[in-house]
Amino acid sequence: MRSHPYIEGVVRGRQLIYIYGPPASGKTRLGVHVARLAQALGYGVSIIATEAGSSLAYRTFGEATSVALTMDDMAMRVAQATLKGDYVIVDTVNSFYRESPDYRSRSLLAMACAFAKLSGGMVIGQSSAAEDLPSPGGVVVEKYAEVVGTTRRLQEGKFALEITKPQRKVTAFALSGDDLIWL
Repeated sequence: MRSHPYIEGVVRGRQLIYIYGPPASGKTRLGVHVARLAQALGYGVSIIATEAGSSLAYRTFGEATSVALTMDDMAMRVAQATLKGDYVIVDTVNSFYRESPDYRSRSLLAMACAFAKLSGGMVIGQSSAAEDLPSPGGVVVEKYAEVVGTTRRLQEGKFALEITKPQRKVTAFALSGDDLIWL
């Protein structure tokens, strides 16, 4: 596995990464790549899935992947993984918030992100199909993330990753089996 030097530095530093984008824009593939990188660096990894699209993570990591059924369940699983010292990947962190954007779900979303920031990891958020719209709950999540970026599909099998925080960086990646390669 060849990692991108910037992404590898962020993972080594156990920073919290928040990546969002429209459906089918490479977010989960990027999450799987980051999880593999964290494992290669010797970190314990916990992957928490909230949607059926996360089946790629389950196929790749099996028992290291758990499925959260509610916002409370997701927040609890993130807290448990953090207390174990695991690098945490949540796909899709704003799933339950999108369904019920109220004060309680906002608080649980903030709590999950605060815990994930403690041990480092990646939280993936889905935005609407229109690429220029923000991710629901993104304002909450961005407060905790040291690295924020968006993904978008360039063409079949090729994607762009634009880091917007802490500084602007744009790179591209392509699918390679269940992993990706940096272009």
